[in-house]
Amino acid sequence: NLANSRSLHTPISLSPAISIGLRLAANHSLSLEVEALTSTSSLPGYQLQTDETGNILGVLSVDVVNWTFSALPITLKYQYHFPGRSSIWRPYLGIGLSYYSTKVEVEKVWLYDPLNLQSAFPSLDARLETGLGGTVMAGFDIPLFGALYLGNQLRYRWEDISAFNNPNDISISFTGFDFSVGISWNP
Repeated sequence: NLANSRSLHTPISLSPAISIGLRLAANHSLSLEVEALTSTSSLPGYQLQTDETGNILGVLSVDVVNWTFSALPITLKYQYHFPGRSSIWRPYLGIGLSYYSTKVEVEKVWLYDPLNLQSAFPSLDARLETGLGGTVMAGFDIPLFGALYLGNQLRYRWEDISAFNNPNDISISFTGFDFSVGISWNP
């Protein structure tokens, strides 16, 4: 019963990414990036038995639904690097187009089930979907030594995984802002 439930999710997650780039000209570059995104959420809940007046007679069941969402976006990015007047940092703006391969796993764990309600629900379910999306980004690189840089980026990600937005199901989205820090090598 969703009225007796509260969703718990991970507000911050760390995701690995790898990117390979090609400098087209002094201020223009293309890169291909692959990320591994993961997020989890859980929804503990319980079913109550009530009489016709709404008085609670007892607890019918207690369960927890756990979701694990994973995505593998592959993004082709274009970046414009502003001509540097400073040797301390090099700012850039960029746009990107992404292809997403996503997976959602849902597990229902029954903690108390005297009426055997669990037989009506699958205990584990998974769905695979794909979709397209885009990104816009702003960032800057800080030279560390030689061709090694510390990169910082703020990005807005938009995704279209419409298959997960069934009105009879939970809505899944990872559209929003993210911030990343990483090391790059620019020979």
